[in-house]
Amino acid sequence: EPLPPEEAFRFTARAIDAKTLEARWQITDKYYMYRDKFKFAADGGSLGAPALPAGKVKDDETFGKVETYRKEVKVLLPVDATGSVTLKVVSQGCWDGGICYPPLERSIELKFSR
Repeated sequence: EPLPPEEAFRFTARAIDAKTLEARWQITDKYYMYRDKFKFAADGGSLGAPALPAGKVKDDETFGKVETYRKEVKVLLPVDATGSVTLKVVSQGCWDGGICYPPLERSIELKFSR
């Protein structure tokens, strides 16, 4: 049986320093995430371009040739904010057993000091 997406793709985030956020997904075995489906926004600040690592190329039945991540992915995000920011992320992934989940939205409040 497939896991709920929140369990298959465990999301955490943290402020590395006053100008950088890290979004991280622990990806359960037999699951993967699409590199081009990540979206990021911030309430209380502005984000620069995300630093997405290269993924592994997969010939996907639905999307054609795409880059995917397995096991873990970390994304660094430049941020311009003071005090705290609510990071909003959208991601999408699939189970090797044949199920692709709809895009999953999550948000987390992060506090940091300048």
